[in-house]
Amino acid sequence: MFSKNSLFFETVKILIVSVSIMIIISSIYSYSVEKSLALAKLRKEAVFLKNITINTIASYVWNINKNEINDLSEIILEKDIISGLQIIDEKDDLFYAMKKVPFGTVSYELPDAEFIPPQYYFKIEQDLKNGDESFGHVIYYITDEKIYPAVRIALLKKIGEILLIVTGTLIIVLFGFNKTVIHPITDLNNTVNMFGLNNYSERSNITLKNEIGELARTFNFMADTIQENYEDLEKMINDRTKQLLHAEKMASLGELVAGVSHEINTPVGIGVTAITHLEKKTNDFIKLFNEEKAKKTDLDTFLNEISDTVVLISTNLNRAAQLVQSFKRVAVDRSTEEKRRFHVKNYFEEIMLSLRPKYKKTKHKIQIDIPMELEINSYPGSFSQIISNLVINSLIHGFENIEEGQITLSAKVVNENFIFEYEDNGNGISEENITKIFNPFFTTKRNQGGSGLGLNIIYNIVKQNLNGSIDVQSEPGKFTRFTITIPYEA
Repeated sequence: MFSKNSLFFETVKILIVSVSIMIIISSIYSYSVEKSLALAKLRKEAVFLKNITINTIASYVWNINKNEINDLSEIILEKDIISGLQIIDEKDDLFYAMKKVPFGTVSYELPDAEFIPPQYYFKIEQDLKNGDESFGHVIYYITDEKIYPAVRIALLKKIGEILLIVTGTLIIVLFGFNKTVIHPITDLNNTVNMFGLNNYSERSNITLKNEIGELARTFNFMADTIQENYEDLEKMINDRTKQLLHAEKMASLGELVAGVSHEINTPVGIGVTAITHLEKKTNDFIKLFNEEKAKKTDLDTFLNEISDTVVLISTNLNRAAQLVQSFKRVAVDRSTEEKRRFHVKNYFEEIMLSLRPKYKKTKHKIQIDIPMELEINSYPGSFSQIISNLVINSLIHGFENIEEGQITLSAKVVNENFIFEYEDNGNGISEENITKIFNPFFTTKRNQGGSGLGLNIIYNIVKQNLNGSIDVQSEPGKFTRFTITIPYEA
């Protein structure tokens, strides 16, 4: 539910670190306090033990009653706080000593015995007196060995209490924090993400009266403004795109007119030249005839000139008529977008004829691999626009720096679907661009006059006009293939 970098986990980490530091500080402080109290109690107990035993020890020592001294010493050493006892006489010699060892006690009674003091924390010395006369002193060796387990137990209890309180507090705080902060922020984040995915109707439902609620209300206000501006902008873009698409279409039609006009120019020019030549020859023969200088050979030459010139004129006028007829069909289809039945191969050839000015000065080849009998009831003007844009795209992009390329057009009917494939063996499309080629205004030739609308027009024609789909496959440096699938009966 929460990632490791979420605010909730960051807060938990901060709380855990903070609590851990507080527990460590509290533990150190508690340990110091408990140790101080335990040591104070130890001193008090040591003084009390000394007070209740010193007179008895003095009496036994004065009477030199070593058995009683030994018995009393063992009783004293049974106390946890005592690790040893030492009696010094008036000559500062060892009179008697006893200390704890791992398996009991050991006593020293000889004046010249070597006494090694036991481990001790501090010692208490008290003079031995008989009345006002001092005859030696006693040293009590006090150990703190037994207080540390008690201090540790007390400390652990204290830490346990702190942990219990802190854990309960953390649970309550985190539950409240999760409910009042994390959940609202998560909901707001989800709303923002949905809004970022173009769901501009998404709004936050947070009604809190704190900073998060204020942030949610600010977001809702911003979202309202963005949605309103987006709708206005989208309308402007749609209107502008329609204008650009229409302008692109008209420009394409204008290029078609210019190209066909250029193509018609040649046969019409030849026809005009031939007629002019025929007119001159006719005038020359009429002049000879009027001057009665015409011979049979002049008549034969004139008739041959007429025959050759008529053939030349007829051929070029037919060529011009064919171009005009093809242009008329293509231009009318493209401008009216009317549905009709047509032979696919013948019509595609007419389209290529109208596009001939674009590629006739190159070495590129165009192959139309379509059965002659294939007919389709659809919108020929859409196909004219599609093929024109694809051919121009190949010439500009596909065959850049390629001297001889080939374009292949093929079509077939499969399962009530008309499938048209357009392929060139040019430069191909890079992997990073192939997903963007149908986007409006995307072009790699921006600085060379590319509008980026050619393939977008094709995409819209296929999707909207022909109710079909278009797919593209490409391998850089080898080929690009567009596959258009539409219903056989539009």
